[in-house]
Amino acid sequence: GEAPPVHVTWYDGKPGVDRFAALGLTSWRNGVLFVGDQGMILSNYSEYHFLPEETAGDFKRPDPTLADSIGHHEEWIRACKEGEQPLCHFGYSGPLTETVLLGSVAYRSGTVLDWDRETLRAKDNHRANQFLRYQYRKGWISG
Repeated sequence: GEAPPVHVTWYDGKPGVDRFAALGLTSWRNGVLFVGDQGMILSNYSEYHFLPEETAGDFKRPDPTLADSIGHHEEWIRACKEGEQPLCHFGYSGPLTETVLLGSVAYRSGTVLDWDRETLRAKDNHRANQFLRYQYRKGWISG
């Protein structure tokens, strides 16, 4: 939309764990680390931490705006049986999944991606684009 581009740095596997360990977070195995000009927020599904802690100031967590999930599987079953829209519907999960998969593409290619969402290609980046489609053997489904 009208929002400016966002710079995202993706850590995956050992580099991600090493990054957490460097911050003294040896018990964290996954999560999202938001890095800002004045500090960082480390978050997962159930908790968050300000780094360094003093950057939290007088922060008050906002009231939740989404209902708690009954679980991915149960939401899917209700959507199939009752037509109830799940919290993680395709309009939300599609772009989220695209972002996560592009993080893996950037990691595997060892390159920075300039993603063109209209063409579904990384601009001027053959190393990354080779990971976007799988080449099936002749006679099998092609994508």
